[in-house]
Amino acid sequence: MVDEIGRRLSSFAAENMSFPFSFKAVVSEMKDLSKDLFKLDTNEVVAVYSEYRLGGMLACPNHLEAVLRLLKSLNPCVMVVIGIEANTNVPIFMDRFNETRFLFAALFDCLEVCMGRDNQYRMTFERFFMRKSIQNIITCEGEERTFRNVKLEVWRPMFEKFGMKETELGESSLCQANLMDNRSAHDFCTMDMDGKGLIIKWKGAPIIFASACKFHHD
Repeated sequence: MVDEIGRRLSSFAAENMSFPFSFKAVVSEMKDLSKDLFKLDTNEVVAVYSEYRLGGMLACPNHLEAVLRLLKSLNPCVMVVIGIEANTNVPIFMDRFNETRFLFAALFDCLEVCMGRDNQYRMTFERFFMRKSIQNIITCEGEERTFRNVKLEVWRPMFEKFGMKETELGESSLCQANLMDNRSAHDFCTMDMDGKGLIIKWKGAPIIFASACKFHHD
């Protein structure tokens, strides 16, 4: 599946953007990343995009810290992080249960409003993502509980520990986000700024955050 995505991206870039593009899958597990896997030219500019990946490493803080140190060593010009704006990583079960209930109530309501119940993509998302995520949060402990998320306010001090400073989101990106929001037939999806980060809400309930960071070297 990853290779197929790479072929589609390469074809799209060649046909629509007229620039050379290559796609290379390096590992299947983030903890297995190493600098040797990245063959970078001296003139290349590196950007990192992480969507819903870092939260899954909270169960193994050593692996998370190793990945952040590795990313810093690549000297990227920017790192964009997308995550779930909920704290499903709290140790007290009832707090975790309530946080999970509020998050998935918003997600289920979003699907109910935006997609028919017989929509195959909705059914797949509910069956393979939502069901397994809820089950993992509620029934698993230790390293087996892999669906862990914390809010942007919790990520910030962790990022700062590795020299990552939040930077302003580009006006063009915010404009594009607003255009996509305005094209929606529903007024339930809203976007608010949280410092320099963006919070996406559904009927006022935060569900996703987006943050752009730059690495600063001592």
